[in-house]
Formats: sequence, structure tokens, C-alpha cells
Amino acid sequence: MTQTLERPRRVNRDMRGASRGAAAVAGPLIEMLVGPASVRFDFWDGTTWGPAKGDTTVRLRSADALRRFLWSPGELGLGRAFVVGDIDIEGDIVEAIRVLRPGGQNLRASALRALPRAATAVRRLGAMGPPLPPPPEEARPWGRRHSVQRDAEVIGHHYDVGNGFYELVLGPSMTYSCARFADPAMS
Repeated sequence: MTQTLERPRRVNRDMRGASRGAAAVAGPLIEMLVGPASVRFDFWDGTTWGPAKGDTTVRLRSADALRRFLWSPGELGLGRAFVVGDIDIEGDIVEAIRVLRPGGQNLRASALRALPRAATAVRRLGAMGPPLPPPPEEARPWGRRHSVQRDAEVIGHHYDVGNGFYELVLGPSMTYSCARFADPAMS
């Protein structure tokens, strides 16, 4: 679900961050964690980081989005922030996930030396603090992994969501099907 923000933005055209605002602080932090930005990041205060014109934009609606990503780098933090509405992705979601996937794995020696400065930046943005709770939609199963009871609980969590959801996703026919075609000529 994509929503366009209606507020004016200062545009970062040189990929070095805005002169002030969230992009000036968070942009270098993002670059330290995931490398040079190939997607655009729009921050809650209207500043931007990344390519001036991009096919994919990650909109961070609050400092909580950054906090979730810092505590759970990569797809988990991205997914949690998306589910609770802290971020929105406009364009190619697969590209956004590809860019953000490395998370903390990209830290280089120079980035490690910059961690004290990064911690100060995170504090200035209001993203410092303990991890935020996972979204209530996230399954939190207990028990031995892949036991019958735990697997049944996880399946129920994901599929027992009520007909309203399935009407929205499947349409009035409420039909779900899956097919495998042996070759492109089959239909």
C-alpha cells in the first residue's frame, strides 16, 4: 500500500545529505550500514537522502523507523517498520529489500571507528532507546521448533484472520489457486 506524502521536501541532489535535518544525520548512518544509497530515503522532517531521482523511495515517517532498523537490521527491521506504518515504500519493493538486506553485515573497519559519532547522531534524531516491541501482528510462538503444536499455532496465526481479509485479497469469488506450468506454451 503506497501513500504519497503531501508536504514540501528539501531535496538532496548530491547524495551527501541536507545541510540540516534528519537526512544530514541519518543519511551517513544508512550509508555506513548498507553502503551507498541506490534508493531514495525521504525522512519525516521533509529532508531526503540518496539519488535525487529514483525509481524506488523508502519513506521514513518517524525516528522509530530508524530505531527498528538499528535494532533489527535488514529484512526483519524493515518488515516490522512497514507493518506498524513507520515506513512506506514507493516503487520497487524488491529493490528496497535488496538495498536494505545487508544490514549490519556491511560494517567495515572505517565504519566501526565511526560508531561513536553514529551513536551521537542516533541520539540527536530521537532514535536512541531500547528496542521497540514487535508489531502485534508478528507471531511469537512458544515451544520446540517445528513441533506439531507450535506449527499449528503459527499456521493459525497466519491464516485464521477472518473472511474480511480474504474477501479483500481474493475478491468476491473467494478463490485461491496455484498452478505450475511445465512450459510457457501451457495456459
